[in-house]
This record gives sequence, C-alpha cells and structure tokens, in this order.
Amino acid sequence: MQMPMNGTMIVDPCMMFGQDEVRRIVGMALAGAMVEPVDVSVGQLTFGSMRLDNIFCPNLRIELTAPFTVSGLFSLSGTLRLSARVTLRITPVSGGRAASVCLTEIRALGISIPASPGLESTALGLAGQFLPGELCFDVTGLLG
Repeated sequence: MQMPMNGTMIVDPCMMFGQDEVRRIVGMALAGAMVEPVDVSVGQLTFGSMRLDNIFCPNLRIELTAPFTVSGLFSLSGTLRLSARVTLRITPVSGGRAASVCLTEIRALGISIPASPGLESTALGLAGQFLPGELCFDVTGLLG
C-alpha cells in the first residue's frame, strides 16, 4: 500500500478482496467505462464496452477485450486484447471516501480484424501508440 501526500491510498485490490469480489468490481467498472475517442492519422479510434477476461493476483493484472472502430479515411472494426496492472485508489473526501479502479501499464496482446485479417500484425504494432498510459474509473458506489 502506498500513501501519496494528498492522503490517497493506492492498494492492490487482491489484498482487500477475494478474487470473486475483485472480478465483480473490476468487471463492473470496465463494463460501464467510456473511453474518449482518439484522433489517429486516418480518422478517429473509438473503443466499445470493455470485457474482463482474466485476473491474476497478487499485484492485480488483468486481461481484457475491447471492441474498436476506426472511422475517417476508411472504416475498420475489430477487437483488441489488452493486459494492464490494476490498482484501487481510495481518497478521503468530505463526508466519506471516493474510490477509483485505475489501469496502468496497458499493453496490446492481440488484435482481430475479421474484415481485413491481413492488417492485423500492422494494426497491433500501431495499437500500442494509441493506448493511454492510465485509465481510472469511479467505483465509489460499488464498494459500499
């Protein structure tokens, strides 16, 4: 557990909850997450609802699947498989606490483009350039 200066605790969810509860909290956070579209050289990259595939404890790491579309000079859609490290951030706020699940060390593991399978190796190489360094999702309501 780390304690930055602003009082926010950064913890491994695996140390606070069992694997079933970790899967529930992270899965619900991902299912409701909205990732902002990213401008790329050929148009705009948009991700759909992410799905949790695997969790690995301790030092929580996850694998997830994220559908995507590229629109602009051409249209393309597929599925991106990702891995990420996950932390839980708990911040004291007036009248209680706020909690966020944060994904860091986000890496592309694989890509599927059914309409253009010949583009998959090139697209996987490019995908890493557009992945955010960190994504955080509010889970205050899920922790009770």
